[in-house]
This record gives sequence, structure tokens and C-alpha cells, in this order.
Amino acid sequence: MYGRYPIDSITNGIHAATWACPSIGELLDRHIPDWRQDNFSLRYALSIPGSELWTAHQAAKAELIQRVNSESGAGMDATSFTIGFARRATAYKRADLIFHDAGRLARIAERTGGLQLVFSGKAHPQDQGEKRSSAESSRPAKR
Repeated sequence: MYGRYPIDSITNGIHAATWACPSIGELLDRHIPDWRQDNFSLRYALSIPGSELWTAHQAAKAELIQRVNSESGAGMDATSFTIGFARRATAYKRADLIFHDAGRLARIAERTGGLQLVFSGKAHPQDQGEKRSSAESSRPAKR
């Protein structure tokens, strides 16, 4: 079907250059110059020093927490262990599975000194039920 084009893989994945946050994008630009044109080259990310990756991660996390706090008033802490779930909002994505074992979450929170969750997503424009459900659950929960 696409005989003139090399196809490395077929997924429902993302365009990495569009979705990489600035701090990770800059890190990849330094270590893997062709990553924006060739997602397959991201396999070389294993050679990036962990300390540099951690610094870029922390910058991205600080930016995320600042945005969540400014848009929701949730009062999240950039130094706390954070789990993020960002998907299209629909029941089959099963975002609620994180709450399946509340005891395990409590043990993780004890070991890490706290735990905070960020859920983000939009329903498909034609999915009226999910849009209602997302609106109802979008209020920040403080505990």
C-alpha cells in the first residue's frame, strides 16, 4: 500500500517531537540529534546519563505541578511522588484500576512520604456520557 515509503513499525503511538516537553526535548537534542525526524533513534536514549535525565524529568515535573496548581488550585507539591494518567477519557481505558488495591497505594505513600495523582484527559466529542462523567470528576480532591 505504501511501497515507496519505509515503514519501521505501525502503532497507535504518538509523534514524539510534538509531545516531548521542552526539558526532555532539549536533552534529546543534545544526545540524539535526529530524534525529531526518526523516532526509532530514541532507542539510543539508554545511553543518556541518568543524572541528566533526572534533571530534565524534575524540570518537567515542576512545570506540570505548577500548571495543575494554577488551573485547579489543588496545592500539589513538586517534591512529592506523583503518578500521572493522561489518556482519552473513556471507560475502557480503566483509569479507576489505580484504586483497585487501596492498601497498596497506602503502602506506597508510606514508603515515599506521600502520594499524589494527576488525571488528565478529554472525552471524544461524540461521547456524551464520558463528557458528563469527566466534568463531574474533574474537581480536585484534597486529602
